[in-house]
Parts: sequence; structure tokens; C-alpha cells
Amino acid sequence: MLSPFSRMVQYENLLEDFAMPYSVFGSIDRENLLEKYKKLSNKPTHYLETRYQHWQW
Repeated sequence: MLSPFSRMVQYENLLEDFAMPYSVFGSIDRENLLEKYKKLSNKPTHYLETRYQHWQW
């Protein structure tokens, strides 16, 4: 059986969406934060936890 919530979970972060949280930064700061951004996940951490998609009409 397919989970109805499986299509709502984002497994991959787009590099085009990455933005630095501050305006003055060095190359090492950017590399570190980019690696952390790549590791971010919207996967549920517990089997009872669900992620909902908010619809905007």
C-alpha cells in the first residue's frame, strides 16, 4: 500500500534555493553552511510523525 504522504516529503534540497543567512561571509562559511543545507531533510523522524503540505488557494 502506498502512503498518501509519501509524495509530500521532499528528499532533496535544490542548490538554487540556498541563501546565506547574512550578507558578509567568507568562502569557508559558505562551504560549511552549504554542506549543512545539503544534509537537511523533511523526512519524518518517527513513524507517527507526518508532514503536511499547506495548500494555498
